Amino acid sequence: MKYLIRSIKYFIRLVVIMVAAIAVMHFANLSSLTIEQMFATLTQTSKGWILLIFAVGSSAAYPRLGYRTHRFRGNLKVNKDRIVNVLASVNCVLVSEEDSQMEFIQNTGLSRVSKFFAERVADRITVAQQGEQITIEGRGKLVYRIMMSRLENNIE
Repeated sequence: MKYLIRSIKYFIRLVVIMVAAIAVMHFANLSSLTIEQMFATLTQTSKGWILLIFAVGSSAAYPRLGYRTHRFRGNLKVNKDRIVNVLASVNCVLVSEEDSQMEFIQNTGLSRVSKFFAERVADRITVAQQGEQITIEGRGKLVYRIMMSRLENNIE
């Protein structure tokens, strides 16, 4: 379900960007076509359909390529301070905590600017206890950074 929701949100963002590009072209007089003609061109030509198919395809692939889950042995309660310190080293701040789960958010000015159009949920890293394993889930690049900071080596 989470995969489907991420795909739909990404598709909506792509549609908004396409509509904004058409509006900018129209209001800046960069095109001799009207807005209606631009949308008709998008839906009635093969290149327009290729663009739409690409938007649907990339929306379907984005959650699989953009998010990652990593599991390793450990106890969340015993190693809470170590986990918080490692995530702080990659500019993540603890925003919520439950018995078997912690949520962090990336907290850098540059990441905020670069993700201006993205929702804050996309920056979240979830660290959860599942049996005898700790699971880290979030954006692939950020999970990779956390794992490269030797998190597994710091856990008992």
